Amino acid sequence: MSVSVLEILMISVGVVLGLWGIIHQLIVGGIVSLFLQGTKLQLRLVVLGWVGYGAFISFVGILTAVMVGMYGLNSPATRTVLFITVGAMTLFTGHTLISGLKIFPKPIRISFAIESLYILVCGISFAIYWLKIG
Repeated sequence: MSVSVLEILMISVGVVLGLWGIIHQLIVGGIVSLFLQGTKLQLRLVVLGWVGYGAFISFVGILTAVMVGMYGLNSPATRTVLFITVGAMTLFTGHTLISGLKIFPKPIRISFAIESLYILVCGISFAIYWLKIG
């Protein structure tokens, strides 16, 4: 079984996204310290949202790397997973962009860049598959 450059790129982007999601969860203490003037309930909501977001992007990255690594890009199951996760990532990046990217802390801006890269690589994969390029 040969592995294409695009599959290696998809696995790499999935691993980077998965690792960033884990890092995103680990730095929650620093982010909460930025909001110390809030009530305890508000701080818990920030922690919950931050950890949940990190867990989701970790899951998407790891799922992408595993699916592409095990089944390849031509598998219908892999295509379905990629299609759904690209939709979710597009909603996340769109929300971040509309909300004002510059007002968010640096970790959110890094997430935006990594998620945009994920969407771009998946878009290239879809174009190659549907247009039968290569």
